[in-house]
Amino acid sequence: MTSQLQSGFVSSRRLDEVFSAHLYAGVNTEMDVDGSSTPVNFEHVVPANEVHFLYEVIVHLLDGTVHLDQFGGLATLGNGIEVGFYNSDDELILDPTDSHPIVDLSDFSIFSGSLLEKVTGNVNDVFESTWDLPESYGGPLRMEEGSYLQFRIRDDLRELTEFHVFVHGSKIVNSS
Repeated sequence: MTSQLQSGFVSSRRLDEVFSAHLYAGVNTEMDVDGSSTPVNFEHVVPANEVHFLYEVIVHLLDGTVHLDQFGGLATLGNGIEVGFYNSDDELILDPTDSHPIVDLSDFSIFSGSLLEKVTGNVNDVFESTWDLPESYGGPLRMEEGSYLQFRIRDDLRELTEFHVFVHGSKIVNSS
């Protein structure tokens, strides 16, 4: 039996050098929460002894009816969602929305530079936005130990069926 190499991209990363993760608020990944009186922060935090290189941020929203000029089936948000990259000292190091909170789904295309995808379903519509960080910034974003990406919810999103944000990237684990 002979083996043949397949043409195309071959990753140089081992499985233990890549990651896919939700943004979390404590143990919660469901971002359809009430942040109207007390904001709720969802974060991806780089663990101790690791360096992360973020490649993608994926926003996924499922609702009965998704309107791009609203926030799913909700009206335009009053306070909006703040997005930021912070260092381990809680200092804002990158504000991709330039201090303009996300108030409707079309706002995701402004900072991500991607086309928005809406799929109409039998029960729920699906909205997805994939933010390709190397395309936006010339390479993956390097995040040191303790730094984090934060989505700060400042409205009541409990009427949404489902709302999640995922990050994908590679990592270096320092064994010393």
